[in-house]
Amino acid sequence: MRFRAPCWIRVTLATLACLVLAGWYAVHSPAVQRPLRAWAHARIAELFGPGATIEGVQVSFVHGAVDIEQVEIPGTSPGGARLSVGIIRIQWDWTRLLSGRLEPHTIVLVRPVLFLTVAWTDAAGLFPRAAGGRDTGGPHPAFVQRLQIIEGTVRHAAGLAVDQLSGTLNWDEEGQPALALRAGAVSLDPVGTRRELRDVTVSGSLREGTLAITDLKGSAGAMRLSGSGRVRSLWTAPDLDLQVAVTAPLTDIAQDHALAASGRVTGAWPRPAFAGDVRLSSGASADQTYVVPVVASWQDGRLAVETTGATKGISGRCAWTLATGKYQGQLTVQDLDLARVAGSPLLARATGWSPPPIAGRLFGETTFNGEGSDL
Repeated sequence: MRFRAPCWIRVTLATLACLVLAGWYAVHSPAVQRPLRAWAHARIAELFGPGATIEGVQVSFVHGAVDIEQVEIPGTSPGGARLSVGIIRIQWDWTRLLSGRLEPHTIVLVRPVLFLTVAWTDAAGLFPRAAGGRDTGGPHPAFVQRLQIIEGTVRHAAGLAVDQLSGTLNWDEEGQPALALRAGAVSLDPVGTRRELRDVTVSGSLREGTLAITDLKGSAGAMRLSGSGRVRSLWTAPDLDLQVAVTAPLTDIAQDHALAASGRVTGAWPRPAFAGDVRLSSGASADQTYVVPVVASWQDGRLAVETTGATKGISGRCAWTLATGKYQGQLTVQDLDLARVAGSPLLARATGWSPPPIAGRLFGETTFNGEGSDL
């Protein structure tokens, strides 16, 4: 016995099929594509200025959006920062669409790739509304309520890379965004020696050009990074004021050993400075904790670190050049109690050797240098 659908079901299905085909043809017909491309160009110009180019425009009823494909946004100077986006998806409000108004509310950047040069102002030039003095805290055209990033990538000329970037920015009624971003990996590979942070998350808000970071987290193996603070004048001349902390267990030496650093990062980008303490714990006793006050500065591709006072008779300084990987430093020992060193559990566990009881004071100075993978 063969089943035969009622006539009204067949007519309904045929009508729906005709409507879908007619809709597909209407959307892809030249009469619709020309004004649709013009509308897309206008929306992209609101976001990034008039220099952006697009390859295609598609209507996605599944996502309730217009997909603008292969968008290229050049920087303000040749060879400067630029942005390439696989798809910019502009999602509309279905309620307002049914009343005859096409009013987008969400922008989705699918597979964006941001290329940065050393000059931060090149990056700010990609967002002319932010640099133009409008009090929005960022590149926020009037129609955007929410910006979502999917599978983003950032590449910097100095070797910095951000991969698997995702997150959202949500604007309030005053045009101020709250942000929540996550990067699967943030790496630095200037001279073939890769340094990488995993699962980096940032949450905060933007207001009047100031980025307030409420929570910053990241990890590299067993090491953990956390922080909070502010970045003022984000779109013109970023100025940092952050509290940061790094902890790392030294399980290769002993289970109860740990290295920690905490302090404040301040100064204008790209020349920030750090002032704080490095703490080495080698047991539960306070006698087995070594605290070293340090200052560090970054300028013109060179990192300089120096102790600000002799700790248990030891002080030093070190400088590392990013472009070449070369480093050099100096270690000074002043009036070090040898009896204290000989009885240190840290020395015994790190070297596997327990010096015999010894008395005396040690004075001396040594220099060291190297490069690349020696670090």
